[in-house]
Amino acid sequence: MKLTVEGRPCLSTDTATKLVRELYGIEGTPEPLPAEWDQNFRIDAGEAGTYVLKIANRGHSTGVLEFQNAAMNRLSKHWLSGKSPRIVPSLSGDEIGVVSKLDGSEYRVRLLT
Repeated sequence: MKLTVEGRPCLSTDTATKLVRELYGIEGTPEPLPAEWDQNFRIDAGEAGTYVLKIANRGHSTGVLEFQNAAMNRLSKHWLSGKSPRIVPSLSGDEIGVVSKLDGSEYRVRLLT
């Protein structure tokens, strides 16, 4: 599948709140961020910090997301602390989560610092 506007997720802020709580154990307030192909939320978790929830376009393969994660992991090891986003693993230890909507569509989800 290729990237299309039709493949762009359109989840509510309530759904984003639920995803962050259930997948990552983080209570936070989501604020939509602009994105062309994906859907992103800034998550304000108070004293626990600020995160970015990224819901990938259905056209992104898992391999592309794994490549992006590997690049971020490498940068975070070689740059000064806090200069590169880091992937936050889910409660189950996964770097990429999968969310299914009622219509059967699936989206890949990541949480970044």
